[in-house]
Amino acid sequence: MTGPNSAQTLTVNGTGFAAGVTLVIGTTRIASTLTPSITSLTPSTITHSNASQTITINGTGFYAGLKVLLTSTGAQQQTATIVSSTATQIQATVSAATARVWSVQVVNAALRPAAPRLP
Repeated sequence: MTGPNSAQTLTVNGTGFAAGVTLVIGTTRIASTLTPSITSLTPSTITHSNASQTITINGTGFYAGLKVLLTSTGAQQQTATIVSSTATQIQATVSAATARVWSVQVVNAALRPAAPRLP
């Protein structure tokens, strides 16, 4: 290491990382190899409204700093507002001002996205 701003490489070798690998330096999570996975979305249909509505996303591999993205053909991507999250569940509010079918995707801070999930 040559200084505080120089690039450094850390290689972790091993096997048996069934839950993924997370690199933490001090109290900062630097990266994770665990890709989030969505197993269910509740409710699967929400009513068209100008008011925000809460959805629950269940799955695995959710980390602090995650984002919930909503995409639909011909529409601008939206980011849901996170109300609460754990490693296996996210509560988020979404706007349903436009009637469409949206794909929901969870992206961890390390930018490892879950596969999109349609309701």
